Amino acid sequence: MAFLVQACSLEAVLPDVCENQEFTLERENYTAGQLPLNGYYYSENDTSTAVDVVYLYGNGVVYYYGEVTDAADIVRNGNWIPELPQNYQTNPIDWGLFQVNNEQLDIQTWYPGLCGAFVLELKGAVVKDSLFKITTYIEQGVPFPLEKEHYYYFRESNFKPDSINLFIN
Repeated sequence: MAFLVQACSLEAVLPDVCENQEFTLERENYTAGQLPLNGYYYSENDTSTAVDVVYLYGNGVVYYYGEVTDAADIVRNGNWIPELPQNYQTNPIDWGLFQVNNEQLDIQTWYPGLCGAFVLELKGAVVKDSLFKITTYIEQGVPFPLEKEHYYYFRESNFKPDSINLFIN
């Protein structure tokens, strides 16, 4: 247990040593237009009481908001306004990049590691306008095909967090 506590605090103690893993995707403006960007995408979690939420931006940036449990029905209906962490623009976790090439979707986000953040890659495809699916997770180079594809449904929203952050230029 002491090792875990010490390991988790390495980044706080050695901020100049702990670096975030580099993305293999380059940031590219999203101009393909298959997926609308004026809202968010949600996916049904393995339970009916939670959904996962993702924001895609025209500058090729993605923000993985994460799991929503207390307002899942509101997310599904499109009337949801997220409660953003105060440090969401200064913390690299959950920020990333996405690209769509010939209907193939590739998303890379930062995920917490023991010392810095590592890249979590999600691979899938655009199914149709306002719907995409994720079929594979790749964590530190190791692919994990999903037993069940995760479908992300679009909901238009007047509120969208700003995509400007300290980590992706």
